[in-house]
Amino acid sequence: GYILRQPYLLQERPVVILKDLNEDFRLTIGAYYTMQYSVEQWLNGNVNFVVNYRQDKREKYNDLSFDSNVVVAIVSGVVSMKLLRQHDLYVVLNPFFSSKDISGIYDISPLFMLDARLQWTSRNKRWGLCLNGVNITNCFRESTANFGTFNFKIRNASSQSISLTATYNMGDYKTRNFKKVDFSRMGR
Repeated sequence: GYILRQPYLLQERPVVILKDLNEDFRLTIGAYYTMQYSVEQWLNGNVNFVVNYRQDKREKYNDLSFDSNVVVAIVSGVVSMKLLRQHDLYVVLNPFFSSKDISGIYDISPLFMLDARLQWTSRNKRWGLCLNGVNITNCFRESTANFGTFNFKIRNASSQSISLTATYNMGDYKTRNFKKVDFSRMGR
């Protein structure tokens, strides 16, 4: 059993509601690989690869049965580039790609998202500026269901934001020296 939220068409009127159903079967088998890289001192990051085989099955769903399967590929990572040698000025990119996926009777469209950050730190490490963009590609996922009497699309919007952060470090933190505890009276 596996619980999925699936569309359900009411018999008495043409209204689609989402209903949580205990599915008969969900199988996911996959592999994951991550790789780190570095080019001198100006470029580094990592790349993650995921490949899954997924199968969803249900014997009776609104008097119909389904058995859907798909191979899903996901590639994500971090790319950090130092733009200026004398200053701490970095660009950090976080790309994410997912191929077509399924969820019960839904076919879920491919997705490409990109987050980016421009980060500067002063030479004395006191000041910092960070311009951060989330989902700068303004992407969304679309779920379609063409199953029996169903024929509709659901567009899932992803949030998008841009922020600018300024930081100032008040001073260097120094660790206080504490007296050692005398355990000699406890037999140590």
